[in-house]
Amino acid sequence: MSIFRFFNYRECLTHCVQVRQSTRPDLNFQKLAEGARVSKSYLSKVLSGKANLSGDQLFLIAQELKLSEDETSYLELLLEKERCGVKERIRLFDRRLSEMRERHLQARSFLVSEEAASVPEGLQLYYLDPWVTLVHVGLTIPTYSRNPQRLAQALGIDSKTLDACVTSLVTLGLAEHTLKGVRILKDSVHLEKGSPFYPAWRSQLQLLGLSRCARQRGQNAMGISVVFSSNEKARNEFHTRLLELISQVQGLVAEGPFEDLYQFNVDLFRWTPEQS
Repeated sequence: MSIFRFFNYRECLTHCVQVRQSTRPDLNFQKLAEGARVSKSYLSKVLSGKANLSGDQLFLIAQELKLSEDETSYLELLLEKERCGVKERIRLFDRRLSEMRERHLQARSFLVSEEAASVPEGLQLYYLDPWVTLVHVGLTIPTYSRNPQRLAQALGIDSKTLDACVTSLVTLGLAEHTLKGVRILKDSVHLEKGSPFYPAWRSQLQLLGLSRCARQRGQNAMGISVVFSSNEKARNEFHTRLLELISQVQGLVAEGPFEDLYQFNVDLFRWTPEQS
């Protein structure tokens, strides 16, 4: 559950209670009211939009819900924005809230992964050639790890390109040569979005994927593009659900067995300038 998808602290509190009740059956709105040192009827008015919490009351509720410092700060900003009557200050709150959403609603927050390498040379080896990524994941499939040349044929690359990719993986400590082929030592890596290597790596991998998808249209390949008009709240909810889907897909993938190589691209962006 991510509270950073919400634009209203009341909706967020209601959702938090509902989610946490699965692991804390004793948690209810009566207990929440007691934690905030208010009556249950007053808390009911707050959640229905007929009253407001004070900063201290919201803080006590966040403690009862065991929210993190950042989650608590986010709720406090939502509360302050709602109680604010100065347009310039409201815009300041909007910017700070947007920054927190951007920081927390990223794929990295929803995935379990490891870094490929921390040194610049390693990052260059792994992320400046998208074929290294494809070969890396492809070699987690037993059929191809036992006979890497079959992976070269499946990807449509020559032996020289395959060997260069495997050499990069071995140099980075992600793979090793064995008598039975190539063994992957670390099968999950992740590149930070803020890395200078990210734009080039992502663009190249997307282009390779689009080319492959175009050739496989109608043969276990799916592509979709949608343009729609909406608002920031809906976009934020869409964004969060996409990240939750990615997290669920990772769980399905981890269950194995590994038999085929797939690529999944996701883009969600604004065409028009942000409204002031």
